[in-house]
Amino acid sequence: MEQDSIRQYSDAITELEKARGQVRQLQEIIGKLHSYLDNPYELMISNVNVAGAYPAEVGFGENAHFFDAINWPQIQQIAEALIRLRGKRKVVEEIWDKLSDIDRESVIPLPERE
Repeated sequence: MEQDSIRQYSDAITELEKARGQVRQLQEIIGKLHSYLDNPYELMISNVNVAGAYPAEVGFGENAHFFDAINWPQIQQIAEALIRLRGKRKVVEEIWDKLSDIDRESVIPLPERE
């Protein structure tokens, strides 16, 4: 029986790490565009339908940055990732609360919220 609860906890931690990884990927995408916007004159965004064109010097500049709009997450995706993360965290906490002190010593400690 003890092994079952330890296994459940281990599986739940794995799922929590996957959910956290998805949120980190979103952070990376959003953060990259945010940093590119520090110098908007050297940024080109592709795969969007806009009027006008970027000047040639933007694409050939030594500090040019390119961002593919296909990579930009929809707000729905962000919301789903956050809900998934919170749900996985809740499962981990519930299983942790059921573990005995001895079992807790043999597993990864309950991770801190980031």
